[in-house]
Amino acid sequence: MMPTLRLIFVVSLVIVAFIVEDTASSKKPKKLYGGCFEDKKVGDCKGDFPRYYFDFNSKRCELFYYGGCEGTGNNFLTQKECEEKCGGIRKN
Repeated sequence: MMPTLRLIFVVSLVIVAFIVEDTASSKKPKKLYGGCFEDKKVGDCKGDFPRYYFDFNSKRCELFYYGGCEGTGNNFLTQKECEEKCGGIRKN
């Protein structure tokens, strides 16, 4: 009877270890999008397209009007897209 209980205990520990490992790996920090670190750039073209950029000072996605050319990677169609890519970034 004792060997059976010991086996059940060991198998239970192994299962718990796998569950804990799987949970920990699903909470990895998101990969930082490099464009969030770039300055916003309106560009020289004459367009007037509403876009969003990540502002490090306010740590928020802010509205700006993009000219249509010569932009940077810190240029998002929606506030939601900006927040998904840059919202969790903090300046060191």
